[in-house]
Amino acid sequence: MFESVNLAALANIAQSVITPEVATGTKAWRVDSHQRHRLYHALFPRGKPGPDVEGASPEDQNALLSQFTACVASPLIEFLPPAIAPFAVLMLYEEFVKAVFIQSVLQVETGGEG
Repeated sequence: MFESVNLAALANIAQSVITPEVATGTKAWRVDSHQRHRLYHALFPRGKPGPDVEGASPEDQNALLSQFTACVASPLIEFLPPAIAPFAVLMLYEEFVKAVFIQSVLQVETGGEG
């Protein structure tokens, strides 16, 4: 799933979201729709998770999270300043979980795009 991830683009997006105020704890991060669109295109080949993750078993979800850690989160730390890296990785985990696990459940439940 992560063969085509664009770490440089993810680092740029993270740096635009994780401002100095976020890094010092005085402000919460916010990912707007434009940043989310760019983030999904940097993460997923088609700009969204593949259909193979819909209805993933707990074991498959655990494997996907492990792959995300190994292929995205850990290498991304190398691209980022130490002050923002932890926040950026947490933000990316949040967006990944929303895209892969939450949106697919909403699509199934609502019969739409979630």
